Amino acid sequence: MAQSPEKSTRLGKRARKALICIVAVFILYTLAGFLILPFTLKLILTSKLASNLHRPVTIESVRINPYSLTFALKGLSVARHSGEGVFASLGEVYIDLQAASILKRGLVVKEFWLKSPRLSIVRDTDMTYNFADLIPEKEAKTKDTEDEGKQKEALAFSINNIQISNGSIEFLDLAKDVTHHIRDINTNIPFISNMPSEVNSFVKPSFSAVFNETNFRFEGSTKPFSDSLETTFKIKLEKLFIPHYAAYSPVKMDYKLASGYLSTDATLSYIQYRDKSPSLELSGLLEIKDILLRDRKGRAMVDLALFRVDLATAKLFEKKIHLSSVLIENPRINAVRNKKGEINLLTLVPEQDNTAEEINKNTNDKPKSGTGNTPEITISKVTLKNGRVRFADYSLKPPFSVKLTGINGGLSGLSTSGGKAANAKLTAKIDRYVPLSITGKIDPFGTELFIDLKCKLGGFELSSVTPYSGKFIGYTIEKGKLVLDLKYRIDKKKLNASNVVLIDQITLGRRVKSADATKLPIKFALRLLKDRRGEINIDLPVTGRTDDPKFSVGSVVFKMFVNLISKAVTSPFALIGAIVGGGEELSFIELEPGSYTLTSANIKKLDTLTSALFERPSLKMEIGGYADVEKDRSVVMNYRLLNKIKAQKFRKVAKKGVPSELDALTIEAGEYDKYLWKAYKKEKFEKPKNAFGLTKKIKPTEMKELMLSHITVTDDELRELATRRSKAVKDYILGSGKIEASRIFIVWPKNLTPKEKKDVSQSRVEFKLK
Repeated sequence: MAQSPEKSTRLGKRARKALICIVAVFILYTLAGFLILPFTLKLILTSKLASNLHRPVTIESVRINPYSLTFALKGLSVARHSGEGVFASLGEVYIDLQAASILKRGLVVKEFWLKSPRLSIVRDTDMTYNFADLIPEKEAKTKDTEDEGKQKEALAFSINNIQISNGSIEFLDLAKDVTHHIRDINTNIPFISNMPSEVNSFVKPSFSAVFNETNFRFEGSTKPFSDSLETTFKIKLEKLFIPHYAAYSPVKMDYKLASGYLSTDATLSYIQYRDKSPSLELSGLLEIKDILLRDRKGRAMVDLALFRVDLATAKLFEKKIHLSSVLIENPRINAVRNKKGEINLLTLVPEQDNTAEEINKNTNDKPKSGTGNTPEITISKVTLKNGRVRFADYSLKPPFSVKLTGINGGLSGLSTSGGKAANAKLTAKIDRYVPLSITGKIDPFGTELFIDLKCKLGGFELSSVTPYSGKFIGYTIEKGKLVLDLKYRIDKKKLNASNVVLIDQITLGRRVKSADATKLPIKFALRLLKDRRGEINIDLPVTGRTDDPKFSVGSVVFKMFVNLISKAVTSPFALIGAIVGGGEELSFIELEPGSYTLTSANIKKLDTLTSALFERPSLKMEIGGYADVEKDRSVVMNYRLLNKIKAQKFRKVAKKGVPSELDALTIEAGEYDKYLWKAYKKEKFEKPKNAFGLTKKIKPTEMKELMLSHITVTDDELRELATRRSKAVKDYILGSGKIEASRIFIVWPKNLTPKEKKDVSQSRVEFKLK
C-alpha cells in the first residue's frame, strides 16, 4: 500500500534532521577531540602540574585522536624550584587506548611509550634533596578507610608495548662532592596485565643504561599477578668504577681507593606458591678487577688484579650459599713499618667504637639463644695465583726488607657448617729463590677448631735478618741458611706441634751494641751446636691446650729455643748427630720410564748429595744406572711410534720452518688419526689389503697395535738408556764445580734391572759411597 505524500514528506524531514544531528555530533566530536580537548588539556595540565609541583611547567603540545583513541604529549618541561634550569623533562609520551577496554571492563592499552625522559636530582650539603618538597607527609588512615580500601577490587588492565627510550638522570651530590650520570636509559615491557586470561603468561621486561660510563643491563621474566609470583631476573654490570663511590663508604677510609672495577652477571629467581614457603635464589658471577689502595702519601699498599666469585646458588631465605669457586689473582701487598713502629696496613682496618665494644662485652656475658641466624656457606674451591708481598721495617737500623713472590695456593671443600676439614695448600718464594710451602687441612668453622698443617721453608738467607740479629742477639750475621719443617695439629683444643729447624753454616759478624740484645754467649753456643758440616739441627716439639689463656705457641717455642742455647753452653756434648741427610731415599733417584732427563725432584736429591760430598772430600761415589724392562721398553716403543707419526706432519710443516725439530712438533688430538694413517701406510710390514689390493684402512687402535708389534727395543738399547741415566747424574754433579771428576765413577751393573724395592721404580740410578 503506497504511503501518502504528506507522510513521506514528514519522514524525509525526520531523516534529514537525524542526519544533521549525526553530522553535527560528528563535527563537534571531531572539533572537541582534535582541537578543543588538546588545547584545554594542555592548559589544565600546565596549571595543575605547576600548582602541585610548585615549579614552572611548560608543555609544547598535546595531541588527541578521538577516533583511534591515542594521546600524545610533547615537550614537557619542569623547571627547578628557583625557576632556573630544568628539574625534569619529557620529550614525548604516547598512549594508544583500545575500545576493547569497554568490552573487557578494564584498561586496555595497545601501546605506551616515553621518549627522552630527563631528571636532575641534587642533594645539598645539608643532606636535603631538591625534590623533598614533593614528598607528601604521611597521613594516618582511619580504620574505616583501610577497610574500605580492602574491599575495593583492583582495576583490571592490560598495557602492551611499554617502552622508555633515551632516558637520563643526573645526580649532583653536593654532600659528597660527586656527580653521577645515568644515560641511554631504555626499558621495554612487551605487556603487563592482571586480566585472568593473561596472569599466567610471563612478562619479560628488559632494561639497559649507562651508569657513570658503566654498562648495566637487566632482563627477566615474571608472573606478577599469578599465584606463584614466579620471577627470574638477569642482571649484568660491566666495569663499575668503584672509586667513584668511595665517598659513600660507611666507615672512615684512612687510605685512597685509586682504582677498581666491579662487574657482575647474575640471575635472581623468586617463586612462592600458596601454602608454601617462598624461594629466593641467586646465582652468577662477581668480579672485582684492578683494585689499587694507596696510603696518605700516595704509596701503593694493596694492588689486586682480579677477585672473582662464582656463585653456584644462594638460597637466600634458607640462608644457604654455595660458592663454586673464588679466585684471587695477582695480589700485591706492600707492608711497611715506619720509624715509629706503625704498620701501614693497619689503616685498612676501621677504628673500633669503644662504646659498641662495651655493649658487645655485656651482650656476650649473656647466654646465647642459638645460632639459627648463621648462614650456611660452602666454598668448593678457593684459588690464589701469583701473589706477592713485600715487607719493610724502617724501625730498625739498618732497615729490614723481604719479599714473598710467586704465592700460589688454595682451599677446597670449605664450609661454615663444620664437621669436614678443607684441604689447604700454599706455595711461595722468599726473595725469589727460597721455597715456602704450607699444606694440610683446616676446619675453622666447626664446633671446635681443627688444624693439621705442615710448613716448610728451605734455605732462607739468615744474613738478610742482620737488622734483627743486631738488635736481639747483639751480632750481625755474615752468612747462614735457615730451613724449617713445622707440623701443627689442633684437634679438640689440643695442640701437638713439631718444629724441626736446620741452621746451616751460620757465621756471626761484628758485635752490635743493643739494649735489647741477649746476655747469653751466643758465639760459644753456636760453636757447640754445629756439627762437623757446620749445621745446627733442632727439633722443638710443643704440646698444650688452646683453651688455656696462659698458653702461647710463639712464647713456648721461643723459651724452648733459649733453653736449648743455655743447655748447649752448660752441657758441651753433641746435641745433634752428624747425619748426611735424606736417609735411604738419597741412595737412588727415580726417573720417568723411557727418560734419562732429571726431574726437579732428582735435582733436589742430587743437590743434597753434592753438598754431602763437598763437605767430605775423602768420599767417592759410584753411580749405577738401571732400567725397568717392561715399562721402559713400552715407553720407548711408544716414543718411536709417536716420532713416526710426527714425521708425517713434519713433512707438511717443514717448509714453513716451524718447528725446526721433530721433538718440538705437537700432534693435536683432532689430527692424530690422520697422521697415524699416513705413518701406517709408510710401514714396510705386511698389512691387510682391501678389494683393490691397496692398504686397507683399519681402526686407529688396530693400526697402532700393528705398528707397535713391529717396533723392537733390545736389552742393549735399554742398557744404553741406563748408562745415559748414569751420565746425566754424573754431568749434573760435576757441573756444580764442587766435586772433582776423580771422585765420581760410573759402574756397569751386572744386571739390567736392580733389586726390587717396595714402592720404588726400577727405572732409577743407584749410588754407593766408597
